[in-house]
Parts: sequence; structure tokens; C-alpha cells
Amino acid sequence: MFVDALRRKADFYWYILIILLMPIGGFIYFFFIKLPELQAASADGRGLAAISFPMRKGPSIRSLQAQVSETPCQENRLVLAWALFEDQRIPESSEIFVTCHQADDDDAECVYGIARCLSANGEHAQAATYYEKVIGLDRLFRDYDPWLDLSFGYLQTDDKNKALEVLTKLVAEAPRVKHKTILGRCLADAGFVDQARTALTEAIADYEESSFFLQRDNENWVNQARGLLAGLSTELH
Repeated sequence: MFVDALRRKADFYWYILIILLMPIGGFIYFFFIKLPELQAASADGRGLAAISFPMRKGPSIRSLQAQVSETPCQENRLVLAWALFEDQRIPESSEIFVTCHQADDDDAECVYGIARCLSANGEHAQAATYYEKVIGLDRLFRDYDPWLDLSFGYLQTDDKNKALEVLTKLVAEAPRVKHKTILGRCLADAGFVDQARTALTEAIADYEESSFFLQRDNENWVNQARGLLAGLSTELH
């Protein structure tokens, strides 16, 4: 758990908790940080980022609301909206994102917030329009998260072709180990075994040729790629 905290650059207090309360601290970290991530990944079986609600950090909702009352600027409103989203208060969060979007319809943060709220409510078709707009406004927004959210939404509506189209474009845009692994999994699920094998093999090769720091960040993804590739090989026998 300590190594996992280092890899994800967790807040400092987690290191103290893990060390001072060993082994209980490790179990606390696992249940609050690691387990929700594993459940999200296994829930869809595709390694895509489902709609998750991370543990609340930073100022309380009440203090953020007071801050907005005192200084009702766009930035403060968006901070509150995301805090409400993380607290699973989707209707309140969505209302703020929509209001902010009306004030500036080209603000990628507002558009992405609306999309996430729609996805959290299972309205994937409507969310897709907003994810596409975010990508149009800023292709690198939040390190390509809207691309993954968009493809996940298509998978939720059983539109595998659209999902694969988005992921293929993403790999062309940013050929990372993570993106190639996700594409490989989706190709395998859709029955495109040869294409899946190519994507996963490339992901592993990219990992092995990368620097120590990139390998550290991508260890989980390359392990998934290797497991998927081994599974494809087993299916042939």
C-alpha cells in the first residue's frame, strides 16, 4: 500500500497513516483508496474509467458554499460544483455546471462537468454530445479523460463500433501504454483478436522502451496488457 501511495502521489498524511498504524493503516488505505479503484475497473471489465466518486479532499462543502456567497466568481462556483459531484450530490452539481455554462459556453470545465453529471445519471447519449464538445474545445483536456469517458459511454449503450472509433483516434492522438491497453481490451471484447493482439503487443513494447518514471506510472497498465495478451494466446489452443 505504501508503494501504491508513492505511485499515485497520494497526500502526505496517507504515508504517515500507513507507517504509524501498520498494519491497520495499510488496510485503511486499501479500503478507502485502492478498493474503490479496483471495483470501478472490474465493474465494466474493460479497464475504462467509469464514473467514480473519489473520497472528498480539501475544504468542506459548507466552506465552499460560503466562499461562493462571498465571491461568486466562475472559478469558485466550479470548485463547489466538483466538490458536490464528488459528494454524489449530482442534481446540485449539475445545476451549477449548467449555470456556469450559460455564462461561458466555451468553458471546457463547465461542459465536462455537465457531461459527467449526465453520465452519472446514466444519460450516456446526452453526455456524448458534451464530451465531444470538450474534445473540440481542448483535445488534451484533463489528460484525455473526456475521450475515455466518451468511449465508456458508447460501451454502456452497446455501441462498440463507436467506442472503438474513439479509442482508435485517441491512440493516434496520444499513443500511450494506457490508451493502447484499453483499445486492446475493447478490440478483444468485440472479437477483433488480431487487432487486439497488435495493440497489446505495441503497448508492452512501448513500456519496455520507456524511462523508469514512465514505467512506474504505467506498471498497472502493462500488467493488464500482458494478462490480456496471454489470454488471447490461450484462446488459440
